[in-house]
Amino acid sequence: MALNSEAEQAKTPFLTRLKNRGIESIFKPLGVKPFQSVETLIKLSAEQFDSAQHSIQTVEERFSSHIYNNPLIIRSLKDAIKRDVKMQLICGPEFDPKNIELIKLIRAQRIDLFQLDKNPPFHFNVVDRTSIKEEDYHGEAENYRKGYFISMDFGNMYVFKFNNLLALAQQQSA
Repeated sequence: MALNSEAEQAKTPFLTRLKNRGIESIFKPLGVKPFQSVETLIKLSAEQFDSAQHSIQTVEERFSSHIYNNPLIIRSLKDAIKRDVKMQLICGPEFDPKNIELIKLIRAQRIDLFQLDKNPPFHFNVVDRTSIKEEDYHGEAENYRKGYFISMDFGNMYVFKFNNLLALAQQQSA
């Protein structure tokens, strides 16, 4: 869907425009440089989780074990649990069964998992309502990731997105 005129843009909700134009259209003008590798994503995600004091909210398609079974990520999540950080995850109908350690934390009720009937339209983390990671669409690619980490006043927008997906997941599981 191309947004050709200012009138069309004004009638289109912000989140739809964001999705149609790509996240780069929001973050690049702010001078935020993208990450472009799985290794960088893991390192920066672990740092982001390490900084959490209150909450971690994450939306992913299936929580790829390529990332979420990584020892650095698991250590960061376990350390966050020790700090009593509330963790909520949302994914589509399929959760990667190779996430052995993450599954243990979910079964022990240390992390809440909610599933949607369809894959979520966005992939992002919000930590303490202030630190955000958003990924560009990558499909099934295990070895490719591109996105942005940012600590600005976008937290409320992302918490709003998370809560909308959470309400949908809870409604679908009822």
